[in-house]
Amino acid sequence: MAGKIFINYRRGDDPGFTHALYQRLEAEFPGGDLFMDVEGHIAPGDDFVEVLSRKVGECDVLLAVIGPRWADLMTARAGDKDDFVAIELQAALEQGKRVIPVLVGGAGMPRAELLPEAVRALARRNAVGLRPERFRVDCESLVGVLKEQLTAAARERTGRAAAERQAAEAARRQTDDAEALQLRAQAATAWSTVAASEDIEALQTFLRAWPGAEQATLARRRVTELRRRPGNYKRGAVQGVAALAGLGVLVAAALFVQWPAGWLHPTPPVSTGTSPPPPTLLPIAANTVWMLVSLLVTLIASIPGIALFYGGFGGAKDAGPQFTRVFSVFAVVGAVWAAYGYSLSFTEGGSWNGFLGGSAKLFLRGVTPDSMAETFTNGVVIPEHMYVYSQMTIACVATALVAGAMVGRMRFAAVMSFAVLWVTVVYVPICHMFWYWAGPSALAEAGKRLTAVSGVDVAAANAIMAAVTSDAGIAYRWGALDFAGGAVVYIAAGVGGLACWLIMPKRVASVDAGEGMSEGTTLVGALLLAIGWLGAIAGANLEANTTSIIAVVNVLPAAAAGALAWLAGERIGLGRAPPLGAMWGGIAGLVAITPAASYVGTLGSVVIGGAGAVASVGVRGLTARGGDAPRLTAFIVYVVAGTVGMLGAGIFVAPYLGGTGIFDYVTGKNGDYVMAAQVMAQAKAVGLAAAWSAVGSLLLLGLLHAIVGLWPDAEQAAPR
Repeated sequence: MAGKIFINYRRGDDPGFTHALYQRLEAEFPGGDLFMDVEGHIAPGDDFVEVLSRKVGECDVLLAVIGPRWADLMTARAGDKDDFVAIELQAALEQGKRVIPVLVGGAGMPRAELLPEAVRALARRNAVGLRPERFRVDCESLVGVLKEQLTAAARERTGRAAAERQAAEAARRQTDDAEALQLRAQAATAWSTVAASEDIEALQTFLRAWPGAEQATLARRRVTELRRRPGNYKRGAVQGVAALAGLGVLVAAALFVQWPAGWLHPTPPVSTGTSPPPPTLLPIAANTVWMLVSLLVTLIASIPGIALFYGGFGGAKDAGPQFTRVFSVFAVVGAVWAAYGYSLSFTEGGSWNGFLGGSAKLFLRGVTPDSMAETFTNGVVIPEHMYVYSQMTIACVATALVAGAMVGRMRFAAVMSFAVLWVTVVYVPICHMFWYWAGPSALAEAGKRLTAVSGVDVAAANAIMAAVTSDAGIAYRWGALDFAGGAVVYIAAGVGGLACWLIMPKRVASVDAGEGMSEGTTLVGALLLAIGWLGAIAGANLEANTTSIIAVVNVLPAAAAGALAWLAGERIGLGRAPPLGAMWGGIAGLVAITPAASYVGTLGSVVIGGAGAVASVGVRGLTARGGDAPRLTAFIVYVVAGTVGMLGAGIFVAPYLGGTGIFDYVTGKNGDYVMAAQVMAQAKAVGLAAAWSAVGSLLLLGLLHAIVGLWPDAEQAAPR
């Protein structure tokens, strides 16, 4: 039987008998603890009263062994502060311990009047006598008493433990009740804002946030009632029919363009930009691997990067839903690109070739494992599938930069519709205008033919040049330089985002003002987005060569210069450096170097990155609420830094400023460089991209607002 027994005795009072008792009890209670002498537990300097009280408190039963000389010893030590026996007895009585007086019989048995009053009272109730001549029998009686007392002590311990558990459970329930009351109050507050609303999406948002709230049943009933209204039935039916019709059109178009050759296109037009080169040209494995790694880095980092970057604007709780929605934007843009985006971007478009491609590769018709796409080096190719999907990734990122920023503000259906229309109406034409050209082999061949007729037939020479130069987008014809998307991606996306922001209705101030912003989430997203875009820049040259290395290496000094310039600008303008200043400066430097990465040297990258950040922070400071609105700041950085980068590419491409110069594929060497002419071409290209994106984005927003509605009903009547 488990339990602790403390044997209290006076030294010199029949010690042999006491030790015999100890040995007998030790044999009877092997699983228990016996304490007979605690002097060994007292170290010099300890408060022995406290030590004795603690040891007594650890026991269940105290045996007060009262021998023949007990009374004499007690009288001799009367008033002694070091009387251990008296201290132990007092501690046991004060702590309510079970005390059993053991009266050792014999002629010298102390008189009862010599015992302390408390011990006399205990002796009258449960004293046990021990006589030497009947030691064995009396010990059995004592053992029986001890077992009863230890059992009772165990029951008390169990009862105390149960009481403590009940008290802890009651305290926990009280805490849970307080938390439940707080959650119910929050749910009631949230419900009060949507209870009278007729916006199904707002009610569904409440249900997702408070699925177990008391008001959830009312919200579900409200949603059901609203869906049963004739107008909503009609709208749902129209949307369903429109979706099925759109799917049918896509399937029919796929079957139409994939019909046996010769039926749709008796003589299929061949794109000179991505047409299959002569059969003797095969892709270099290193280039293919380089492109594959760049593509994977861009995809893996960009999706979570954009989701976290924009999700942090509304607090860490908004980052989760952003993942699903940004991924949805990537998915729908990828489908659009495969269906018609690639064909309209990178094929010859006839009379509209300056602005838009043709239908030769709808649904990737003619893109096979054997088809190749030229790089920027004559005679070097990569698999066309690789080129298709690398460009698709850039299109997804560009669309997500503008559409993803509106997630959480626009209706989800409006975001997805805007993504499809924006990539079709804005991105694809701009991509064709800047990046479609005849290709190096066509220009080199034109150079050979031009050399053959030069000085012999001027008209023929002019016709050759006109033919090869007309097979390109309008911005490319102007000679505009945009290596990886300064205008195609950032200016287009930034202007589109500004268009959305300008017509956005007022909302809770903390969302726009950044008071609920999760800076850590946004910073992690920005870092991932930078890594993803670094992969895009690495793959923009389509080859694993020194040009690609120069482009990647130029990103780092540009981003560093941008971060330092932004911090300096805010320190001068505001007298302090906000926590995310370095992040915004790094993004500005990254955006600014994007169009110039492969054309400039280290000097150019540092100046362009720093200038992009300074210009961005300056424009941001001039805009109302610009210092506080993270969405607006992002769009300003895209547009302003992208513009600085485009103009800077026209300046620092100059060989005497460390640039590479502009290679002329017709002559096979660097052409004549005139800074004023090149900067003018860059400025015209910037204006073209900005105007096209602004007009197209505003028209699309107006169309969607009239058809499906852009904002939740509660915000429709509160324009900015």
